[in-house]
Amino acid sequence: MDVASQAASEWLIFTCSILLIHVISEVLHLPPP
Repeated sequence: MDVASQAASEWLIFTCSILLIHVISEVLHLPPP
């Protein structure tokens, strides 16, 4: 895996985790972090 695809994978994981946190916050009616 080259550097560009590795960076893209890390960014994708980071973005998905942020979206997941917001979705969970909405479901549980918690304020976002």
